[in-house]
Amino acid sequence: MFKKYFIVFVLLLSSFTGNTQNYNINSIPYNPAPFTGGISLNGTFSGVDDGVSQPIRLPFSFCFYGINYDTSWVGTNGWLSFSRGQPNNFTAAPIPSTAFASVPFNCIMAPWQDWWSSFGGFGDINYRTLGTAPNRSFVVSFSQLPMWGCTQNRGTFQIILYETTNIIEVHIQEKPPCTSWGGTAVLGLHNATGTEAHTVPGRNSTIWIVTPTAPEGWRFEPDCACKKRVFGFQSADTSSRLPVVEATCYEGTVGLKVNSGLLRCESIDSLGSEFRLYDPRGNLMQIRSVDRNCVNGETDSLTILSANAFLFDGDHYLVIRNGIDGNTLLSECDTVVRPFDTIIVRIRDCYRYNEAIQMRNVSVKPDNSGVVLTWNTPPNFDPNFFELYRIFSRAYQPDSLRWSNFADTYAIEDTVIGTDVVDPSVDRALFRVFLRLRLYGEVLTPGDSISNMLLKASDERLTNGNRGPAQISWNAYDGWNALNYEIYLQSPADTGYGSLIGTTTDTTFSFEKPEDLGWYKIRVRTVDNSSTYAAWSNYVPFELQQREVEVPNVVTPNGDGKNDVFKIKGIEFFPVNTVQLFNRWGQKVFEAQNYQNTYSPTDLESGVYVYKILIPKEQGKEGVIRILK
Repeated sequence: MFKKYFIVFVLLLSSFTGNTQNYNINSIPYNPAPFTGGISLNGTFSGVDDGVSQPIRLPFSFCFYGINYDTSWVGTNGWLSFSRGQPNNFTAAPIPSTAFASVPFNCIMAPWQDWWSSFGGFGDINYRTLGTAPNRSFVVSFSQLPMWGCTQNRGTFQIILYETTNIIEVHIQEKPPCTSWGGTAVLGLHNATGTEAHTVPGRNSTIWIVTPTAPEGWRFEPDCACKKRVFGFQSADTSSRLPVVEATCYEGTVGLKVNSGLLRCESIDSLGSEFRLYDPRGNLMQIRSVDRNCVNGETDSLTILSANAFLFDGDHYLVIRNGIDGNTLLSECDTVVRPFDTIIVRIRDCYRYNEAIQMRNVSVKPDNSGVVLTWNTPPNFDPNFFELYRIFSRAYQPDSLRWSNFADTYAIEDTVIGTDVVDPSVDRALFRVFLRLRLYGEVLTPGDSISNMLLKASDERLTNGNRGPAQISWNAYDGWNALNYEIYLQSPADTGYGSLIGTTTDTTFSFEKPEDLGWYKIRVRTVDNSSTYAAWSNYVPFELQQREVEVPNVVTPNGDGKNDVFKIKGIEFFPVNTVQLFNRWGQKVFEAQNYQNTYSPTDLESGVYVYKILIPKEQGKEGVIRILK
């Protein structure tokens, strides 16, 4: 194959106009995804050399130079573009460039140079999706591509697009030279109009190499034009739909770190008015302060200090609300964190005390005026976590089952108490001692309080991924006498608070989940009698997943208890359905609405029948089944 190369000299201006977008370029450790195992593009390109793939649907929306894209094209010469019709020229020219029709636009070059992907059957180009939403990655791998003119030299490299953050990574295992034609290459980004580019220093249509002994990784991180579309906090549990942070028991601090970008410090109330903290039982915990280490008015982390220490294992809930400034938190790109977003604060390894305290002695006072109770020091006892001993008594009679509070002592270092509240010459009683856990680290002056609604799934039906019934529950709102609660459901395409699906005066609500697949959010609202104020709960997310049905080939309704019933595997995932049977003449011989695997075709003759399964908003299923008697 003959190719003619041109050496192009271009004067690059220090500034230029266009759709501006800054990318921070940093060297990172070489850590690619597997190069094999993806969907191969070999044999699908527009040419055996210098070809372009068919459009590839991205698994998530990706922002590039401030514009969101859902489709990509891969060029055999080492690039990925977000626009169709790009030239796949083999000459690497400096970018940005609007002067040459041979330069591809709107693309990631990783690197762009003359590769001969089809030579000798050596090279492979494939793509794959890794991870789970909202932290997926789209990976395009170029493996063992021969260089044109130097086919014994082969390159291996990879492009990774990250969901949510819109970060781009390029990992290069090997990029050899080719002295026969120069081997110039470009490593960088080129915008849609050819007016802006971001390249790795020294890698813009120059001769450079990467060897397997010194592989490279490069990260391109966008600024506000793409970053402002997403904002959240880092999670210690990537499998959780809600971000999870871990905090230490007996302390009262919660550390948050943003997943990308910075927070504007002026939007953070030092008294914590943007947050509500709940313990696992739904009790509101007072926030004392929010600390932030600001540099130039911005920070990437917060430390929330509770007025009370964490003393219980389990998931606490940190709910983001509008603060005293009328807003939630703001990023450096003016992104607003949505109200009611919830962060799980996970507490583990708290002090547990389940040991029974043994009464050691009950002694009558010398003057017969009362009793002295003595008990053993509790095993594994730590007085820092307890408030008092409480003594219960019960009349010493066979028919007496009621224990009554007899006495308390706050001197928890002691194990003796004397009391005059019983006349030992008249009364005979049984005594027990209990410890009461100190609920919080200090006593606060009480005042009027209001507890916001904390919404939870009543059982696993909401989050099992199936269609059908579900139930939610919440604590009664005590800000006013709530007469009605309104339930709102937000569909995957809804960016607001959702649509009203029902009302109730109870603190539980049952409903039928939607038919369409995807992620949903549900929340509860109540309004005061004058319609002046409204209180919302947090939201609970749930997903409806794709399900399949399987129909047997044969049913034998002979009464032997085996295969007697026309049983459709998976029909329980579609509670709203229609099932029909037709004989060989097309006559309908059976029909059931909302079929539940209860029909035994004893009324039908042996033979071949056609079944139809109709499911709303689904393709349904049709086939043949044989009945043998």
